[in-house]
Amino acid sequence: MIGATKIKVSALCANGGIDDWFEISFKGKEAGKLHLRSLWQPLIIPAPANPLHVAGVVINSLSELQRQREEQKRRW
Repeated sequence: MIGATKIKVSALCANGGIDDWFEISFKGKEAGKLHLRSLWQPLIIPAPANPLHVAGVVINSLSELQRQREEQKRRW
């Protein structure tokens, strides 16, 4: 081990990613710097071209499916 540093995982995906230097320390003393670059590209799930049929109900989007599931939970 040459050293340690702390990086917030959320920083890797904030504002599209990071491009920064981080101080590395070993036994309380500066041991160097680490250059870290990340590129954040969120997963985009496209809406289905054809509506989904769930239990006889036509669903046009994943958000609508989630909304209907939440409504069913409330009814139960």
